[in-house]
Amino acid sequence: MTPAKMVVLFCALLLLVFTHRPADLLHPVFYAEDGVLWYADAYNLHWARALFIPNASYLQLLPRIAVGPALWLPLRWAPLFLNLLGASLQVLPVLVLLSRRAETWGPLPLRAVMAAIYLASPNTREININITNAQWHVAFLELLLALGCTARGWFQRTSEAALFALGALSGPFSFVLLPVLAIAWLQRRSRWLLVLIALMVPGLLLQAHTMHYGYAFESLHQYAGNPAQARVDEALGASPSLFVRIVGCCVFLDSMIGNSPLDRGPMLIPALFLCLGLFVLGCGMVYGNKALRLLTLFTVVLLAAAMHSPMIADPVSRWHGLSLDSGQRYYFFPMLVYLWSAAYTVSRNPPRWVRRVCMVPLCLLVLGLGRWFYKPFPPRPFLAGVHRFEQAPPGQQVRVPINPEHWDMVLIKHP
Repeated sequence: MTPAKMVVLFCALLLLVFTHRPADLLHPVFYAEDGVLWYADAYNLHWARALFIPNASYLQLLPRIAVGPALWLPLRWAPLFLNLLGASLQVLPVLVLLSRRAETWGPLPLRAVMAAIYLASPNTREININITNAQWHVAFLELLLALGCTARGWFQRTSEAALFALGALSGPFSFVLLPVLAIAWLQRRSRWLLVLIALMVPGLLLQAHTMHYGYAFESLHQYAGNPAQARVDEALGASPSLFVRIVGCCVFLDSMIGNSPLDRGPMLIPALFLCLGLFVLGCGMVYGNKALRLLTLFTVVLLAAAMHSPMIADPVSRWHGLSLDSGQRYYFFPMLVYLWSAAYTVSRNPPRWVRRVCMVPLCLLVLGLGRWFYKPFPPRPFLAGVHRFEQAPPGQQVRVPINPEHWDMVLIKHP
C-alpha cells in the first residue's frame, strides 16, 4: 500500500471511529481522567513536573506527554486535540493489520475480517476515543508489531523502539507483554525482539519501583470532586457464580451483542455462553497460528490479573461491579481473542460441526452492529465552565464540568 493510500485509509478510519459517538468530534468535552488528571495536573503543576506523577500506583507517561501540546491551545479546543489523538491511536492497529507487517497473523482476507471485528465490537465504548484508556490500544499495537514480521528500515525500527520504551512507562501491560515477547524470541530467535525486550526492561524496573513506593506521591487533588473514582478499597467479593456471569456474559455474550438485560438473567444463560466461549477459545488454540496462541496467553494472564485487583468503585464489591459491566476496559482483549478465535477456526478446515459452532459468535456479532452508535453522554455545561475559567482572576480555583456525569475538572487560573 502506497503512503498516499495509507493516509486516505487512515482518515477514512478516523471518521469511521468517530461515528460511534459523533459528539466526540462535533462537541468535544474532556473524558474523566483526560481532564481531571492529565490536563489539570499539567496545567496546575506544570507539564514537566506532572510527567512522572503516578496514578493507581503506576506511571502513565503516554497521556501525560499527550496533554503537552493541548496546553498551547485554548481550553475549549483542548478536548478535540486529545480526542483526535485518542482516535488516531485507536486506528493504528487496523493499519498494521492490513499491512505487510502483519503477514504472520494470516492471509489478507482473514486480517481484514479481524480488523472489522476490532472496529465493530459493540462493547468497547469505555476505551473509545480517549487518552485515558488509549493504553489498551497501544498494548494491542505492540502485540501486533512484536508478533508480526520484523521491522525493517530506520523509520520502522525507530518508531517501534520509541513505542515499546514509552509503553513500558504507560501502564502495567508490559509486565505481561515481556514474557510473551520472550516466548516469541525462543520461537523465532529474532535479534530485534531482543532489542525490544532490552528497551522495555528499564521502564519496567522504574514501574516496579513506582508501584512499590510511588502511591504516596500521587497528586493529592487529582480526584477532587470525583470521590466515586478515588482509589478503591472495597472487598473483592469473588465467587464462582460471579465468575460465570463476568466471563460468560460480560466477556463472551456482550462481545457479540453489547451490554444487555441477559447479563442479569437466569444463571443458565451465562453458563451456556461460558461453555461456548471456552470451546471457541480452545478451537483458536488448535486451529490458530503461533501469534494467536501468544495473544491468547497474554489475554488470559491479563484478565486474571485484572480480576485479582480491578479498579472498580462499587458499594457492594469489586466483582459485583465487574458483573455489571463497570470494568468494560478489562474485557477488551478477551472479547477480541474470542471473536478472532472464531474467525480463525472458520477460515481453516475444521469438522463441519466445529465450523457451525464457531459461526455462532460471528453471526451474533452482525446483530451487535445495531449498537454501533454509543449512547451519548448527558449534556454537560463544559463551555460555560470554560467561560468562567477565562473570566476568572489569577489564582482563582475554577471547576469545569466534563464527561461523564458528576465529574469536574479543577483548574487554578495562571497569571
